[in-house]
Amino acid sequence: MAKREPSGREQPQDHGTVVQVTQHAEFFSGPIPHPALLREYDAIDPGRARKILDLFEEQSRHRMALEKTVVASDVVRSWAGLVCGFVISLAALAVAGWLVYLGHATSGAVLAGFDLASLVGTFVYGTYSRRREREHKTALIDRK
Repeated sequence: MAKREPSGREQPQDHGTVVQVTQHAEFFSGPIPHPALLREYDAIDPGRARKILDLFEEQSRHRMALEKTVVASDVVRSWAGLVCGFVISLAALAVAGWLVYLGHATSGAVLAGFDLASLVGTFVYGTYSRRREREHKTALIDRK
C-alpha cells in the first residue's frame, strides 16, 4: 500500500452515515374546499363551513336550472326551425304548382327543383354535421 503524504488538512472520513428524508405531498381538487380546510374555517368562524356548503349547493341548483332552460329553448328553437322550413318549402312548391298551372312549366319545374334540392341538401348536411360532432366527441373521450 502506498504511503500518503500529509497535506496539512485532513479530509473527514465517511463512517457510513445514513440520512433518511421523508416527504409528504397532498393534492386535492374539487368544487368545494378540502374537509380539513372546512374544519379550519369552522374553527375561525363557527358555522362558516355550513355556509360554504350551502352556497355550493345553491350554485349547483342554479347551474342545473340554467342548463335545463338552455336545453328546453334549444328544443323549441329546433322545432320552430323545422316548422318554418316546412312552411317555406310548401309555399315554394305551391308557387311552383301555380306557375305550372298558369302555363309556365319551365319556371315551375325549376322552382320545384330548387326547393327539393335545398331540402335534400339541408338534411344531408345536417346528418353529416351530427356525425362529425359525434366522432369529435368520441375522439375527445378516447383521449382521456
